[in-house]
Amino acid sequence: TLQRHSFPTRRSSDLIKKINKNYGITIILITHNMEEAVEADRIVVMDNGKIVMNGKPKEIFRNVATMKKIGLDVPQVTELAYELRQNGINIESDILTIDEMVNALCQLK
Repeated sequence: TLQRHSFPTRRSSDLIKKINKNYGITIILITHNMEEAVEADRIVVMDNGKIVMNGKPKEIFRNVATMKKIGLDVPQVTELAYELRQNGINIESDILTIDEMVNALCQLK
């Protein structure tokens, strides 16, 4: 019988990074999982077959309104930072990880 093995996202991500680093092979990953996309070197956002944005994760995900407009999510901590900014809290707009969020919150006065 054929057995299917599902790899946790973390293991897949680690494998992709290792292949890229050790063999210099560019990996193109198509995903709607923004937590995976955060780990990319570069993101190309497409809508209806056209490139809408192209850049590093911090550049792409700071455009929360644009992402939402085309029906894509952003990482949860990026969404939280966006909502905090919308409510008058002066916090960075390019937060992608929990550690970055903790650091930003600790710096608030």
